[in-house]
Amino acid sequence: MKRQNKDFDALFSNLENCKDQLGNFTGAVSEANYIDKAENYLTQTDLYSKAIKEIVNAEKFIRNNLDKLRQWKSFTDGVSDELTKAAKSDANILTLVCYIQQLVQR
Repeated sequence: MKRQNKDFDALFSNLENCKDQLGNFTGAVSEANYIDKAENYLTQTDLYSKAIKEIVNAEKFIRNNLDKLRQWKSFTDGVSDELTKAAKSDANILTLVCYIQQLVQR
């Protein structure tokens, strides 16, 4: 997902933490450590589950809504520019523009 979206790190900075959390569950399992690995997984099932859900949700968002959000941002930028050129302001439009910009910054 990082390679396909240039602003992935800015939009989904929390996924780096999820990736690190999942890294705790990787590694070679051997005869000597399989019980420790299983106990570790069982005690941290919630952490594992939350990290997976975050990644799946980000993937769904990228697939279904990211392009739409970028189009809305482009539209709101155009509206803001036109309002600035016309030396006009509208509180409702400014509120909506700020809302879209906040969504993009998350």
